[in-house]
Amino acid sequence: MLKYLCLTAVLLTTFLHVAKGQYYTGSNLDFGQNRVQYNQFFWQSYNFERFKVFFHGDGKNHAIYAAKSAHKSLQEVELLLDFDLKQKIEILVFNSQSQFQQSNIGLTNDNNTNIGGVTKIMGSKIFVYYEGDHSSFDDQIRSGLAQIVLHQLMYGGNWKDVLKNNTLLNLPEWYLNGFISYVGKGWSTEIDNRVKDGILNDRFANFNALKKADSELAGHAIWNYIAEVYGENVIPNILYMTRVSRSVESGFLFVLGTSLRSIIFDYQTYYKRKYLIDEKFRGNIPSGELVFKKKQKYVYSRFCVSPDGKNAAFVTNECGQYKVWIYDIEKNKLRKIHKGGLDLNRIVDHTFPILTWHPTGKALTYFVEKKGEVLFNIYSLDDKKTTRRPLLGLNKVISANYSNDGKFIIMSAVKNGQTDLFLYKVIGNSQKQLTNDIYDDLTPSFVDNSTKVIFASNRTSDTLRINKKVDIKEYNRNKDIFIMNLDKPVFLTRITNTPEINESQPFQRGNNQYTFLSNQSGITNRYLAAYDSAISHIDTTIHYRYFSVINPLTNYSRPILEHLEYTNSGRYSQLIYEGGSYHFYIANSNTDVVLEKAEIFPTQYMKFLLGANGIEVLPLDTAIVDSSASNGIDIENYRFEDDQPEYEKEVVTFEDPKESPRDSISGKLSDLVAEEEFVLPRQDLYKVNFTTDYVVTQLDNSFLNQSYQRFAPGIYYSNPGFNSLIKFGIIDLMEDYRVIGGLRFPANFNSNEYMVCYENLKNRLDKKYLVSRQTFTRFYEDRVDKIQTYDGKYNLKFPFSEVASLRATANIRVDRNITQSTDQFTLGIPNATDYWGGFKLEYVYDHAIPLGLNLYRGLRMKFWGEAYREIFESKTDLFTLGGDIRQYTRIWRNMVWANRIAGSTSFGNRKLVYYMGGVDNWLLPRFDNSIQIDPNNDYYFQTIATPVRGFYQNARNGNSFAVINSELRIPIIKMLSWKPMKSDFAENFMLIGYGDVGAAWTGWDPYSTDNSFNTTIVRDGNLLITIENQREPIIYGYGFGVRSKLFGYYVRFDWAWGVDDGVVLPSVKYLSLSMDF
Repeated sequence: MLKYLCLTAVLLTTFLHVAKGQYYTGSNLDFGQNRVQYNQFFWQSYNFERFKVFFHGDGKNHAIYAAKSAHKSLQEVELLLDFDLKQKIEILVFNSQSQFQQSNIGLTNDNNTNIGGVTKIMGSKIFVYYEGDHSSFDDQIRSGLAQIVLHQLMYGGNWKDVLKNNTLLNLPEWYLNGFISYVGKGWSTEIDNRVKDGILNDRFANFNALKKADSELAGHAIWNYIAEVYGENVIPNILYMTRVSRSVESGFLFVLGTSLRSIIFDYQTYYKRKYLIDEKFRGNIPSGELVFKKKQKYVYSRFCVSPDGKNAAFVTNECGQYKVWIYDIEKNKLRKIHKGGLDLNRIVDHTFPILTWHPTGKALTYFVEKKGEVLFNIYSLDDKKTTRRPLLGLNKVISANYSNDGKFIIMSAVKNGQTDLFLYKVIGNSQKQLTNDIYDDLTPSFVDNSTKVIFASNRTSDTLRINKKVDIKEYNRNKDIFIMNLDKPVFLTRITNTPEINESQPFQRGNNQYTFLSNQSGITNRYLAAYDSAISHIDTTIHYRYFSVINPLTNYSRPILEHLEYTNSGRYSQLIYEGGSYHFYIANSNTDVVLEKAEIFPTQYMKFLLGANGIEVLPLDTAIVDSSASNGIDIENYRFEDDQPEYEKEVVTFEDPKESPRDSISGKLSDLVAEEEFVLPRQDLYKVNFTTDYVVTQLDNSFLNQSYQRFAPGIYYSNPGFNSLIKFGIIDLMEDYRVIGGLRFPANFNSNEYMVCYENLKNRLDKKYLVSRQTFTRFYEDRVDKIQTYDGKYNLKFPFSEVASLRATANIRVDRNITQSTDQFTLGIPNATDYWGGFKLEYVYDHAIPLGLNLYRGLRMKFWGEAYREIFESKTDLFTLGGDIRQYTRIWRNMVWANRIAGSTSFGNRKLVYYMGGVDNWLLPRFDNSIQIDPNNDYYFQTIATPVRGFYQNARNGNSFAVINSELRIPIIKMLSWKPMKSDFAENFMLIGYGDVGAAWTGWDPYSTDNSFNTTIVRDGNLLITIENQREPIIYGYGFGVRSKLFGYYVRFDWAWGVDDGVVLPSVKYLSLSMDF
């Protein structure tokens, strides 16, 4: 069986041609994910006093708003943390998250085998992207500023301070991301309800089992608890003591006088007591839930029932991979109609797909973003086919809804940096813009037989005005409900007027009756608004007073995330998140019961926010003249004064914050921000400038450049030994251009190494240039040789997607063999120089997602082919083919089963010899000299084939090899502990159980008679004796190991037993500095 497994590995790598390239130093391969550029970005900037804002395309309004928001938020963050930021902040503004995902920002692909001494320089750069709502835009800006200020407070403002503090202070994810979320987003009804669901269902009890989102949310809740109980003024002291003591535990203990364990217990008790009181005043969620299998790993959204009530559609998202589903309610069948995106370790875009049903219920329309454009898709339930076309002129679709006849779609979409309403004609594929101003117009739907549109907006006026000059004002985070008459769209009808309450997703219930979602009680529930009028007064004409009477329809304990209602059928759907899972409900409006306002009590947080003990129905302060009266306004020819073109200077005004309460306690600091006014700076083009990206200063035992070693009989593989490594990287602001330099020098200074690399990632075709110099000293019985290798490489990479790419590398290599003059004989030996040319083609697929240090889930693989030849010599060609496949399966929590199958072969007039056995980056390597190397195989280069534990290097050798590795990686302490880890060693401590199987051979297969291992030739005078071995050519080993992070280095210890020809060998112990296999 072992024979066939190894043969399978060889066949996979032989027939799939076309990797840090290939097996130059064991299993350390360069995989890596990609960014794909579908659009070209022309960057421009505004240079303000404290920040520089970059934008592209039609993002000018975003840039101006970001400047205003950053100015105000930076002062608030500095006041909160009692820290003044000295550096100028650079803000990169993207028009959408899809465009941001095309950039190279954050693309590292660091496959360092040794992580010790690596210091990442964060700098003072933040990136933001517009999602159609300025409230989330503000949160991003404030969170980015909080991250920069916190990082410089904890680690220092320049790279020297960062280098000094980075190794000694490692902040856990809940601490760091939770604090950034607390400062950036404050406390809101949405966060309050998410924390409530986690606390009451004990999801935050085990800190080490928390997913990334829950870890951030739990940390957010802890910082908010500290602010409410101890006061916000203690927060800077906690951060300062954490930095001084280099300990998160000590930071809390010195300032609050209580341990971290006690704080975690107390904050949960604090919130649980508060939320249990709120629960007493809530009603139960009704029946009517759709029952089908749901997965915990999915985020569900866009739930909508079809108008005929036969089907329902929704979207699932798993770490960026989205799927559109249709559920047949009558047949209880679930069908996937579309899949897109990839589950990657990046910010997830939940803003699409957008779904809407055709009024017949026979077709589902959905909008997606792909390859830099918005696509309009219609899926037919009858023939199960999808028609697709691009939606031109729009950056993003936020929401959409069909008209009654199905000929039009009302959309909330982003164009020219604004979120406006558009009337889309389905047949003509054309659109008409209905609103054109700075306000966010969201969730529109048709009312009154599709003659009007109801929508939610943060606009302050019920009159539409087209702004000709840039006058960016502070946006209200909350939305009100408005109605637009499509025939007379200048004046809007206001349904609600609640500045401190957010309303969204309005639909028509009946004549002058509208349902919508509101957080009026602190929990988002469904409300009913009845729009009516009464005579205000009479003089020469009749004056009417219009008002809305608003009553709650539900009083659930958990917020309604989404709802949809059809006027004709009275059918509605709603999506609720409770107990860590999503629940889908369908009901009829005739079953609704209008609740009395006295029955609804606000949550504790809403009481604080509103400063009230109950809820008042807020009538509209709106009075308009009856349209039948004389002297009416000609709305068709009305012209506003500020509609005239303006040619004056563009001015941004920083106004005093209003006295309304913010959604965070720290928001009160905004009262201290002074009024300021300044002229918009000159608009400049982006000029490339570089800054430090990272610095590496470490003790290491690996090579800096990856290339094959020269082979010499009797002089075997040269392990690098313990050495010092210095490496640094610089990048430009957009991270399109990167320069990397490094040098390695051992203790004896005999094998120094230098390297310089330049990368150009601006366009879809990535380019890389690398020049290196490597020196080896070899000691023979009669002489000492120094080999100098100069290597120049030119690499091109074309990404097919974020995870798949084709790479091509051309290289020139010069090997100089210099014999050291130690006597008269060596003085006469001439130096030799070889000139090699090479070409390599690789296919790389990397869909591995990190779960922790040296822990992944997913698949990564690489297949390649290489060709080398001496430029001035004939019959010197050398070819290699190979492949490496690695599958990581999560068993439970972060326990991972990692499997690898790999192999490679060399052929041609010259060959490459593989030495099998040992591990990567072995600190005390040993070479098995008892296994002979075939002298007749024309070997010219050499490398190692690892890991095969239980053996020394050269347990087997040959011009081909195959290996299978299997490991069970168990982060035992983190898995079993319920509390946050206090040290890197404990958090990354891992137990390993493994098994390795492999063979290296000459000939076609390990059992071939051509395999030199299977025969031994003995010469005795005129006698030539050939002895055929009966030994098993395939070897395997098993054992256990431990891994952890020690003094910043990832240290591995393995204890293994090898099995050779059925005999269990004495154990071999390995100490190494390496990652993955």
